[in-house]
Amino acid sequence: MKNQFIITLTTLSLLLFSISYAAQGDIAGENLTNLKFEQLATHIKINDDAVKEIRRDQLNYKIEKDILKETYSSNIQTINILIAIVLGLFTIIGFLGVKGIASIKNEFNKELDEIKILKSKYELKFIEIEKEQSRAKEDYEELKTSNEDQENRLKILEIQEKAGSFINNKNYTRALSYLLVGLELEPKDMIMLGQKQHCHIKLKNYAEAINTGEILFKNDPDNVSIILNQCELYLITKNIDEYDKLVEKYKAAIAEREPIYMIWYFESIKFLQKKDLEGLKKHFQNLVSTKIEPSKSRRLNWDFADIKEIMASVEPVELNNFFAKIILFLEGGIETAEVIV
Repeated sequence: MKNQFIITLTTLSLLLFSISYAAQGDIAGENLTNLKFEQLATHIKINDDAVKEIRRDQLNYKIEKDILKETYSSNIQTINILIAIVLGLFTIIGFLGVKGIASIKNEFNKELDEIKILKSKYELKFIEIEKEQSRAKEDYEELKTSNEDQENRLKILEIQEKAGSFINNKNYTRALSYLLVGLELEPKDMIMLGQKQHCHIKLKNYAEAINTGEILFKNDPDNVSIILNQCELYLITKNIDEYDKLVEKYKAAIAEREPIYMIWYFESIKFLQKKDLEGLKKHFQNLVSTKIEPSKSRRLNWDFADIKEIMASVEPVELNNFFAKIILFLEGGIETAEVIV
């Protein structure tokens, strides 16, 4: 009995537990169902919102598509119009070009010919202008040179006059200072070269006098006066060899200038430099054996001043005196007999 009770109690307990568990299971299942419904509602709402958004986007896309379509259509129409206009213009231009190309070509050729003619005219004009400029430049240079030459000539004339004045006053050093400046302006001026040589002779600068004489001779080789001056300078400086060469070369020209006394006078200087009184007397006797001109006429047109200065230092006195008589004889101051005495 007891066992049966326990079994019954156990059975009741199990039954109660089963009922209790079933009740709890129903409550849990109901709660789970409610949760699922809530989740499903949420998903449905989300899907509805997504569908609405998709529809809104579709509507916007359609609107935008329509706008783009209208814009594209409008642009296409505008482009077609522009193309039509451009083609029309090209057609017109082409028509006009084809129609007027011959006349344009003719006008171009005509203008080109005119340009060539103008070019030729301007080239000729330019050549004429260049020639005029060249002539003007030449005239200017000639005038400039002429003015410079004239100024130089005036300066040279002034220097010649100044130097001549100093020479007349026997101020040969001051005269040389002017002449050196003048010869820088005109190195070949014969007057100033002659004055320069004369100053050097008076100052006994015989080497410079001979050098200046050589310049004079080079500038005017046919001038007999220059040759005679050189002959006397060579003899004064005892340069007998140069004297003999010069006389031998220009003997005919000297004889034409003075046929008797000139060379005889130069040969007399040789005896003076050798201090040969007897030789000088014989030389004079040879002269007087020929026809002698009257004493009152000057036998030799020559300036004996330079040789007289040389005579002052010549010894012996007899030689000096005899040579002085020869000079006086050549000047026409005494007759032949007075020389011999």
